[in-house]
Amino acid sequence: MTIVVLGQDDWGVTYSSQSICVLKGSTVELCCTYNYPNGHNVTETYWFTTEKPQNTYGNLQTDPNYSGRVAYRNYNSNHDNNNHTLTITDLRMTDSAEYKFTFITDQPRGQWIGQPGVTLHVTAQTTDTDNQDDLHYASVHSSSSKKQEVPLYSNTLMPQELILVPK
Repeated sequence: MTIVVLGQDDWGVTYSSQSICVLKGSTVELCCTYNYPNGHNVTETYWFTTEKPQNTYGNLQTDPNYSGRVAYRNYNSNHDNNNHTLTITDLRMTDSAEYKFTFITDQPRGQWIGQPGVTLHVTAQTTDTDNQDDLHYASVHSSSSKKQEVPLYSNTLMPQELILVPK
């Protein structure tokens, strides 16, 4: 597992993975923790993929391309340990992108963006086994916590660990 810590002073975002590869049609969870200085109260948290004009960012929950497929879970325990999870269901090839988490506080200049974000690669599952050079393996964890190696067919190298969330 790769951990990316981004921040300065009391501001920061830590992603649990830098890059994730999942199969089309599956579900993925992108997780991070974030912190901010005392005296700030978080008023908004969300994930986005692209910057909009005038340095605004598009919340995935209001993006029509993700309608009905995105959910957020926010676990606030204190200023130093706030957890946020983005869940995307029914993944599409067009969902391949860099996902960034941002949070906004009630203070002037109180916005932080975790950069770089998490790169999500959505790949199609194929059954073509003729080209063994394109055969890669990924560790898949099921809800029963059993780990098994499964072949994936792709022209790109797969990350060492792939976590698929059962539907």
